[in-house]
This record gives sequence, C-alpha cells and structure tokens, in this order.
Amino acid sequence: VCSSCSPLPAHAEHRREQLIPKHKRKRSSKSNKKIDDDRDESLIEIPSEPFVIENIGVDLFGDVARFLRTLPPKSKQSIWGHAVKRKGSDGKKVVCDETHKENHVVKLLCDCVIVYVKFKYTETDILSTKKVTPYCKEAGAYIHSKYPPLEKDKFENEKAYLTEMLEDYVESKQ
Repeated sequence: VCSSCSPLPAHAEHRREQLIPKHKRKRSSKSNKKIDDDRDESLIEIPSEPFVIENIGVDLFGDVARFLRTLPPKSKQSIWGHAVKRKGSDGKKVVCDETHKENHVVKLLCDCVIVYVKFKYTETDILSTKKVTPYCKEAGAYIHSKYPPLEKDKFENEKAYLTEMLEDYVESKQ
C-alpha cells in the first residue's frame, strides 16, 4: 500500500481534530450537550434551550463583552462596516471612522448581539436588526452619552475597547 492510500497515523488524526473549530465539532449525545475539546480539559457549554429574544437582559451584554474579546480584527471590521455607515454626498453609503450619532452605537450593539447569538446558539434562526434594536437602545444611549464617539480603529484592534464600555453598562444596571 502506498503512503497516499494508507490510513492516517493516530497523531495525524489528532492534529486534524485540532484544526476543526470548536463550534463545528460534533456534539456529543449526552443530555447536557457539551462539546469535548482535546486541547484542554474544559468543556464548552452548548445551551440546552434555544435563544429567545424576549429574554434579552443586561446580562447578555456582559456575555457579548466577553465574546468580543475573542473576535479577531477582521470580524470586528465586518461588524463595524455593516453597522456604522452614512450616506455620502453622492448618495452611496460610506463606512464612518467613528460613530456620529446614537443610532450608530445602537446598530453596532445590535450587530454584536446578532453575531454572538449566531455563534453561541447555533440552532437558533439568525436574528434581524429590526428585532434586536429595541433591546439595544438603552445600552446604546448609555454608551453614546458616556463615551462618544466610538472609533473604528480602536473597536477593531483593541480587545478591551467596547468590552469595557459594555461591562460598565452592565455594572451600572446592577
């Protein structure tokens, strides 16, 4: 049997498992719905309940804050580009370098929540901005009034930038 036809050695199969993102690994059949992670001994909790938008509370923003710390700059760039836009003089939408109004902050938070829910609650339908906006207005108003303007470069490249603002909002509500 040639080397290209032979089965993978055990260490190569283990390496392949390490390359598969955690969220794409198969769920175990256990009732607690956890994913085994070979790289460390911790287990990733998969929510047993689907996400219910009506249950959005202040604690969700703490979860989103922790999630944002893990996102790479390219993902944050996509979120910003979708959320913080204005019409240019030629009528085309232009991505802003900073937030200019409260609505920009609210939309940014909406998109962060949508991405978080999409990642964590894989069985839940993708949320629309229209459905999430009412739940993000208060947090957006708080951040806009206390921290204006938010800057694109800092949002994309500093892990703690929006995270600390969200944590401050959560603390103010407790």
